[in-house]
Amino acid sequence: MATTSKKNTATNTVTVEMIAEKETKGTWRFKEEVESEFVAPKIGTLYVPKTTLGELEFKKGDMLVMTLSVK
Repeated sequence: MATTSKKNTATNTVTVEMIAEKETKGTWRFKEEVESEFVAPKIGTLYVPKTTLGELEFKKGDMLVMTLSVK
């Protein structure tokens, strides 16, 4: 399943859906799936501490939505 990536030029933001790839000792590693090998990821790989995910009530199998913005 390819994730969606949206760019909002009015607010200078990019939103990407990330899937959990691997659980490490203190983090979860997430990856962005792209539509094909010819599409470059906007974020790529992201490591998130388990404590942060616990605050968000993350459960294995949940998807993360990452939004980047410029201020």
